[in-house]
Amino acid sequence: MDTLSPATPIAAAGASMITKCLLYPADTLKCRVQAGVAHRSAVTVTTLYRGLLPKLVLYVPYQSLYMTSYQFYRRTFAESVVAEKHPLLTTGAAGALAEMTGACIRLPMEVMKQRMQTGRYANLREALRSTVKSPLRFINGRIFVAQTILHDIPFGIIQWTAFETISTQVERKRTAITAGSWSHLVAGTLSGSIAALLTNPMDVVKTRVVTSPHSEGTPAIKNVIRSVHAESGFRGFFRGSLLRLLHVAPSNGVYLALFSFLNSTLANID
Repeated sequence: MDTLSPATPIAAAGASMITKCLLYPADTLKCRVQAGVAHRSAVTVTTLYRGLLPKLVLYVPYQSLYMTSYQFYRRTFAESVVAEKHPLLTTGAAGALAEMTGACIRLPMEVMKQRMQTGRYANLREALRSTVKSPLRFINGRIFVAQTILHDIPFGIIQWTAFETISTQVERKRTAITAGSWSHLVAGTLSGSIAALLTNPMDVVKTRVVTSPHSEGTPAIKNVIRSVHAESGFRGFFRGSLLRLLHVAPSNGVYLALFSFLNSTLANID
């Protein structure tokens, strides 16, 4: 996953569009369960795909920026002395910095998407109107900390260090089945599973923070943690973990396999 070329952002965009369209319903179900609104209305095809449009509009440029940033940071760190002795450390750092770089796009995207999934916004027009009318209420410090600091950065560190470790092992035992994009599918699915399970508590907290009712304002993170624990104890922090696993694991694997295939194919076009 070290190849950085002009084709990288295009490959990332194409892979993200295909992956999101295929696996978005599982993400919606997970979000509704974690936010505690799964029982409020019937689930239809329209409900399952609610919020997909803003996700695609922002996710395509986000993934282009994110993957280009990750590969740039990895290549930069690979030339350092630290990379020789502690390769996983530089991989984790590259993942964290890539998350920070992409936060300017990912943050508003995730807020709009999750609020539409849970029914707080009926459609994209309402979400955009709310953003323009009150940007500081739409995205503030608590949302930034919950989404980016507590969730995205830890997820990026865990996912990339696991992916690079697993893919290295898969490549060592390379066969016709695991060659090329197939190795990324295997490593991506396994690393996505690990990251999804380990960061599920943070995902529950940030979902509650982001989707809190408008009239209540953005709750303090410590209050959300207390609320989740009071409702269901420690198990509450793993609410929706199965749905999250069913979404993140295949999504991560399919995305990285598609990205690898498209990136290498486009890079070889004269």
